[in-house]
Amino acid sequence: MSERKPDFSKILIPSLFALGLFAFFIFIPVELQTLDNLIGYLASLSTVIMVLVYLSTNSKQLSAMENQLSEMKFSRNIQYQPLPYVRKVTSQIELPRFYSGPRTKFERMEFLTRLYFDFEIENVGNGPAVEIECEPAILYEDQGIPRTILETPSDRIECLTLKEGTQEKIHFMFLDDDNKILEHMINIRSRIYLHLSFVYKNIMGIAFKVTLANWIGDVKDEDSVKIAESYKLTKTYDFDFRAEREEYTRLKKRGNSEDAKIILNSVNESLPHKEKLDIKMNTKKGSFKVTQIDESEYDRISNRNERIFRQWFEKGELE
Repeated sequence: MSERKPDFSKILIPSLFALGLFAFFIFIPVELQTLDNLIGYLASLSTVIMVLVYLSTNSKQLSAMENQLSEMKFSRNIQYQPLPYVRKVTSQIELPRFYSGPRTKFERMEFLTRLYFDFEIENVGNGPAVEIECEPAILYEDQGIPRTILETPSDRIECLTLKEGTQEKIHFMFLDDDNKILEHMINIRSRIYLHLSFVYKNIMGIAFKVTLANWIGDVKDEDSVKIAESYKLTKTYDFDFRAEREEYTRLKKRGNSEDAKIILNSVNESLPHKEKLDIKMNTKKGSFKVTQIDESEYDRISNRNERIFRQWFEKGELE
């Protein structure tokens, strides 16, 4: 809803009038203390009062007209209001594996967890949505305060129409450099959730934001055992695979990528759990919100995606 501006004239004009009356009766000039002069002055004062009343009335009417215009502008802006809506959220976790990536110039083996999400997004509003940007993040709540664990970039969707049966399938991956996800998944007091913010524009160029969240829920009993075992491995991998990691780095620095890749694959094959595990997703109640935003908030999310893409892939993808 449009924000109404405060009407200072409601305070200023009465205040000036009261101040004038106070000054007149306290500091009344000597020459006005005769009856004739006083009557003439009061006649002039009544004229001033009428003018002030007229100005006050007009200012109220002007304020009301401004509010009506603001309401009309807001109604026009949302006349063709798109509404991206997310369905069928699924998730999988890939337990820690060794990768080589741009963060270490492809010269070291890093033990990393990956988290994958898939969902469909469709437009259930009454107008096309254009230039849709998504801000995915994984959060947990610390005494009611949201804290970000991981963020990831997302591709832009140029247009989402109203055509029935038209959905965009979205897929993205979180790369957990420090394996924090495993720690939160085995700690029942620290539930984590997927938080999605979509910013987009209608055909009038007005920007909006939709936010929603899904709890990253339970896994099968046998899978929870695998997660616990993998979490323990993140605490000892430096010692358990030190020789292989040092040999990998030595080969990469000498330009022998083929033999280095053989070591990488061999170590990954020796890990106890190599499959992806399905994770249940549950809607976080009260998380769905729609707001009109200004251009700066839209640009922030758009620039944020570009920044993360550069950080991840400016030197190539993970091996």
